[in-house]
Amino acid sequence: MRSITLAIGALIAGSAAAWSAETYPSMNLRLAHSVPPTTAQSKIEQWWVDEINKRSGGKIKIQILWAESGGKSTEIIELVGSGAIELGATPASYYPSELPLNGVTTSLPMIFRDNAEAARVQDGLIADVPAMREEQKKNGVWSLYWNSLGPYRVLCKMPITALADLKGKRMRSYGAYVPHMWKALDAVGEVVLTNEVYESLDRGRLDCTYFSYQLIVDLKQYEVAKQLSTANFGALSTWPVWVNYDLWHKKWPESVKKLFTEVSAEAAARSVKAIAQAEEEALAFLQKNGVQVVEFKNQNELNARVPDMRAFWLEQMKERGLGVPAQQVFDYWVAKSPK
Repeated sequence: MRSITLAIGALIAGSAAAWSAETYPSMNLRLAHSVPPTTAQSKIEQWWVDEINKRSGGKIKIQILWAESGGKSTEIIELVGSGAIELGATPASYYPSELPLNGVTTSLPMIFRDNAEAARVQDGLIADVPAMREEQKKNGVWSLYWNSLGPYRVLCKMPITALADLKGKRMRSYGAYVPHMWKALDAVGEVVLTNEVYESLDRGRLDCTYFSYQLIVDLKQYEVAKQLSTANFGALSTWPVWVNYDLWHKKWPESVKKLFTEVSAEAAARSVKAIAQAEEEALAFLQKNGVQVVEFKNQNELNARVPDMRAFWLEQMKERGLGVPAQQVFDYWVAKSPK
């Protein structure tokens, strides 16, 4: 035991020495975030910021501007890309015109079984399909690491036990593809950004929210709706941490980029585990706080009613003249999917 303790101590000391050996400039950065600090993903961002500060010897400080206080969710890419702010965290799916390729894994429902699969495919696309990075460059941004989400569910004002119960219901929607899913299920998609969902449920604009268990808890939506359907709409990738492209590629020294890369890789791994755990804990929390879990009886029929969203996305991209890069994304995704 003593030898193990000494070995761990030596490793920590060695790591600290390695960090201190690097030369870091003094930097004060801002990160515009689209959601509050309460989500499991946001806590990963806070860890990321704290680690960069610690490993740089306090020289690199990052202020997180939570819950759109640094810019609207639909403005953050432009703010980061223009250099108005250095870092941002917002889903690519909120930018279907600017980031149609990057947004695909954060947009398409009924595809991923769990958040680990979503993270694996997202990371692979960024690493292995050049068109993904080219699209980021065009918008003046660069993704450092991506978060993920557990399977999406619907939390409603009324019980949803069968496919027929979805007919005419006003469902929280977003992006370019979720509305097509709701249409295929005879529901009505209402595009509502994350920070507006609580009030929309409370005031009756929405009948149902559409999020993972974890986000339903983190965003406190269980306070205004109490019927949780077990219908499964698939997991997703979600927002990355973005950095300004020119800062990353032209201005920051290699020591800073190396540090950010290392901490980002650790944050991505932490995120996968944290989200899976958060899903389990969130379901238990909901059940203890007055939410009724309602069994959905038509999952196979629901699966059959929703079109192949990847194929639908590919056709949409071809119509926009993006057929070649979209086909690369599609082929990679299909090849890496479970058989």
